Amino acid sequence: MIGLADVIKLSDEDLGHLWPGVSVPDAAAAMIETGRTAVVVTRGADGSSWFGAQGRVDVAAASGPVGDTIGAGDTFAAGMIAALTEREALGSGGRERLRALGAADWGEVLEVAARAAAVTVSREGADPPYAAELHA
Repeated sequence: MIGLADVIKLSDEDLGHLWPGVSVPDAAAAMIETGRTAVVVTRGADGSSWFGAQGRVDVAAASGPVGDTIGAGDTFAAGMIAALTEREALGSGGRERLRALGAADWGEVLEVAARAAAVTVSREGADPPYAAELHA
């Protein structure tokens, strides 16, 4: 599936299982070299990183109370998809816009995703945020 995707989102733990002994930057670089547009790696409370042809962007995890971490990764991915959709960088005709996103754009995308995940972990039971909660 990795060979078919433009954007790969996985956790540092996922990477460790898929490429044991390979550093996160080296694994991301290998995926970029095969034609992926972006690789996003989440590290839980340690934040997330975007890797692309233009380099790397690291974003801190959003701070806040932690009630339940179930659903954090899924919500991060959903927040990322929502932010990319707002930029019309997904779906039919979105591939060129996706490839044109720069490091600053990806930083903003990851910040939205981090805020979404922070809302989810702040409540019990994998309760993801509404869009209005992310733009407040």
